[in-house]
Amino acid sequence: AFSIFAMGMDTALGQALGDVPVSPIPSPELATLYALGILVCLYLFWLVADYRMVPAIRVLCERLHIPDDVAGATVLGAALNAPELFTSIMSTFASDNGVGVSLVMGSFNFNILVITGATALVARKRLRSRQLRVEWLFLQRDVYFYAVSILMILLFCGDGLLQWYECLAMVATYVAYVAVCVLTGRIARCMCPNRPYKPRRRRSALVRAQEGGQYDITLYPNDLDLRRTYSRSDLSAQGTVKDLSGDDYLRLCRPDALESLRVQEAAPREMLLTRSQQISSGGGGTPGVLSVAGETTPLLEASPHTRLTRAFSNPAVARGEAELDLGSVTGRGRLTREEELEAIHAVTRPDLGDKISVDLRLVNCAHDEMSKDEPWATDVLEIAENVELEEEALGYESRHLLRWPSHGSWWKKAAHVACFAPKLLVTVTVPSGERHYAAGIAASVLWLAATSYALSICSSRLGKALGVPDTIVGLTVGSVGTSLPNMLAAVVAGKSGRSETAICQAFGSNTFDALVAFGAVMLAKSCATGFEPIRLAAGGLQREGAIDLALVFAYVWLFYLFRFRLTRSFGGACLAMYAGWLGYQIFLACR
Repeated sequence: AFSIFAMGMDTALGQALGDVPVSPIPSPELATLYALGILVCLYLFWLVADYRMVPAIRVLCERLHIPDDVAGATVLGAALNAPELFTSIMSTFASDNGVGVSLVMGSFNFNILVITGATALVARKRLRSRQLRVEWLFLQRDVYFYAVSILMILLFCGDGLLQWYECLAMVATYVAYVAVCVLTGRIARCMCPNRPYKPRRRRSALVRAQEGGQYDITLYPNDLDLRRTYSRSDLSAQGTVKDLSGDDYLRLCRPDALESLRVQEAAPREMLLTRSQQISSGGGGTPGVLSVAGETTPLLEASPHTRLTRAFSNPAVARGEAELDLGSVTGRGRLTREEELEAIHAVTRPDLGDKISVDLRLVNCAHDEMSKDEPWATDVLEIAENVELEEEALGYESRHLLRWPSHGSWWKKAAHVACFAPKLLVTVTVPSGERHYAAGIAASVLWLAATSYALSICSSRLGKALGVPDTIVGLTVGSVGTSLPNMLAAVVAGKSGRSETAICQAFGSNTFDALVAFGAVMLAKSCATGFEPIRLAAGGLQREGAIDLALVFAYVWLFYLFRFRLTRSFGGACLAMYAGWLGYQIFLACR
C-alpha cells in the first residue's frame, strides 16, 4: 500500500510539474523543490527512528532479555534494513534486466565507517572513552560473518550467473549467523571460561544520596529477591568483595569493578558530586551550597543545578505525567536542559524519589590501565546518571511529541510549529508505549520503507534537475538516505553507553543486506522462474569486493590500535577512510 501510494504520488507530481519524461536540461527551480523533499525525508527518518523504532526495540529486548550485541546484530540490523529488503524485492521482480550486485554492496562502507565515526564523535561528548569500549570477544563474530558474506558474493556472482543452491547457501549462512548470535554466551564460556568480559546486558543499580556527601548503592533492584544495598563502609569490607565475586548473578565480572565504586566515594571536597547528591542538597540553606558535617563547601556554585528547588520532593509533579508543568517545578517559565531532565525524572519515576537507576557497566570501567594522567576516573557515576536521565527524557518525549514546549526558548517553539505536521502524522500512525511495542516496530518499518522510496525519487530527480550523474547521486544522497536510520539508531545506542549495540548493528546490517536482502530475494526469484540461473550485472565486482575486504582489515587493525574504544581520533579516522573511498568512487564515475 505504501509503495503504490508513493508511485502514484510520483507520477502525479511529475505530471503536475510537466517533467514526465524528465527533461535533460538542468532546472534549478525544480532542484529546490526536490531538495526540500529530501530534507523532509531525512527529518522523518530521524523522527521515526529515534522516537518510535528505537524505544520499541528497546522494550522488545528487555522483554526477551536479549543482550546488547545480539540486539544490534540481529533485531536492529533486520528492522532498520527493511527499506533495503523492500527495494531489493521491487527492483528484482519488477525489472527483467540483470540485477546489479553493486547496488547491494553500495552502502556497506557507509554502514561501517560513517556509523562508527558518527557514533564515536557524538558519544564522546557525553561519555568517557573507557565507557565506550567494545568487547572484541563478541564483535569478532560479526566481523567474520560479514567477511564471509563478501567472499560468498565474490565467489557466487563473479561469473554473472547465480544458481539457486548458491542462494540457498547464503540464506543458510545467515541462519547460522543468527544461531551463533543467540549462543554467543555459551560459546564464550566454553572457549574462554576464565576470561573476564564486559556484561552483555544491563546491570542496574540505584544510587541514593545521603547527608555528608555519602550514598547508598542498591545492586540489581529489578529483582526484589536478589537486590542488596551497600553503604560506604560496606564497599570497603572484605565480605562485600567475597559476596560480589562469588554470586553468579551479582558478580560484577571485572576484577576492578568494586574499586571503581570505591573511587567514586572520595571526600566531598575532592569529588565531583553526582546529580542525585546535588538534588538532595539545599533545603533551607543557601542555594548551591551543600551542608557537610557542619561545614559548607561551594562545590555547586558554578553548577547549572543551583537554581533547581528540590524537584524530586515537589508535590506539584508527583501526580503523574498528565499534570506535568515543568515551569512550576522551579517557579520559572524557562528551564535549562538539566532542570528539565530532573523534572521529567520526578514525574516518570515517582517510585524512585531521590534515587537514580544507573547502568553499572558505565561505573565499573573507571580504571584505565593505559592512562598515566588519570588511571581512575571519579566522575563515571555522574556520567551514568546523566545517561539515565537522558534516556528517561527520550522516552517521555517519544510519548509526547505534540507537547507544546512552554518552558523552552523561542526557537524551540518555532521549530515545534514548523515540524508539527510530520509529528502529528507519526503520532497518529505509529503507536508508542511499552504495551504497543510490536505494533510500533511494524508501523516504523512501513514508515522507513515509504520514506526510503520517496527519498530515492527525490534524489534521482534532484540529480537530473542539476545535471549530476545518477552514479554520484547514488553514492552521496542515496547511500546516506538508505543508511540514515542505521546511523541514527547507532548514535542513540552510543550515547547510552551501549557501544556493542551500535557497532554490531553496523556489521549485522551489512550481513543482512548481503545474505537476506540479496540472497533470499534471489532465491525467491529463482524458485519463481523454475530454478533457472539469474543473470547479474557484475561489472567491477572483484574490485569492489577487494576494496571492502581491505577496508574491513584496516578498520579492525585501527580499532585494535585504539584498544577497541570509540575515541574521537578513531571516529575521525573512520570518517577519513570513508571520505577517501567516496572520492575514489566519484573519480571512477567521472572518468
